[in-house]
Amino acid sequence: TVGGNFTNNGTFMPQTRTLIFSATPGSAHTFNPGRSTYNNVQFKSGNYSLTDNELYISHNIELDGGSLTVGDNAINLGDGTGVDNLNIAGTLYLVDDGKLKMGNNAYINVKSGGLISLVGSENHEAIVTSQKTTGTYSFTVDGEIAARYYKIERLNADGLHLKSGSTINAADNLSNGQYSSGTAGGCYMWLENNLAAADAELQISNVYFNAG
Repeated sequence: TVGGNFTNNGTFMPQTRTLIFSATPGSAHTFNPGRSTYNNVQFKSGNYSLTDNELYISHNIELDGGSLTVGDNAINLGDGTGVDNLNIAGTLYLVDDGKLKMGNNAYINVKSGGLISLVGSENHEAIVTSQKTTGTYSFTVDGEIAARYYKIERLNADGLHLKSGSTINAADNLSNGQYSSGTAGGCYMWLENNLAAADAELQISNVYFNAG
């Protein structure tokens, strides 16, 4: 269990264990994973920023509390075998040039009370994609999604699935986005509930749904 900064300058041997981050709530820390591959990582509290090296996870990330920020860096989630999950009950921020690269058949699950924020800037988009051109992954939201200047690629047939009870951030409301390389016969976005109140208007602009 780590309660502060974490820097891997050598070789981390995770075996089948979980690396746990449990810092003082609201405190800011860095996570430099080095060049090792981790089995499972759990964030219980504290606000962490990924630095220096890309993060490679064989199986699961449990973001139970606090936050993880990724900018000009990447998370590689899943080894493409079995069931690998990114479960978000805290907050995941992908900012300028931040990337989330999913293994084949892996899952992004934004739980009720959780937030995934894909907010980059022009020409420096936040990106969610698969690790390989032949892989797809699941992306479901029960909590909140914020997105602007972002790209989402290689979703499975359900697309970005906004389930009943989910919300779209009012300011970063999925505008200025690109969707590419979807699954044949599927969809890019599945809206399963009313996302605006009866007296409100949800206006999403400058979104491109590319062929294939």
